[in-house]
Amino acid sequence: MDAEIVSENRAEQIMKEINVQQEGIDIMLPKTRFRLVLLKGIDSGTANIIKQEMLAAGGDAAVAVGTVSCKVPATDMLLMGTVKQYNKVLGKLSYNEINCPEAAGQIKGALGL
Repeated sequence: MDAEIVSENRAEQIMKEINVQQEGIDIMLPKTRFRLVLLKGIDSGTANIIKQEMLAAGGDAAVAVGTVSCKVPATDMLLMGTVKQYNKVLGKLSYNEINCPEAAGQIKGALGL
């Protein structure tokens, strides 16, 4: 038995080689695309919402100490997730609090969505 790490591009090729239905490939490909997104100067309240939504979607977000308690006014954020997870989060942020739609736009731009 062999194991190897494969690229996103190779993942689609492999799924075709093992005869996965195209509908299944279309569903699974976004799960293969892991992305790191850096947001700068996000106010703590918005950062907490984004982190909560990333966690709920199965991703994560790194923020400055004091963000959760809002002891710092703003933070940079490193978001971690798959394209599928981001899509889930972006839908929620677009309809959320005051600055969330703006942050959603920044994330979409960074991801090229």
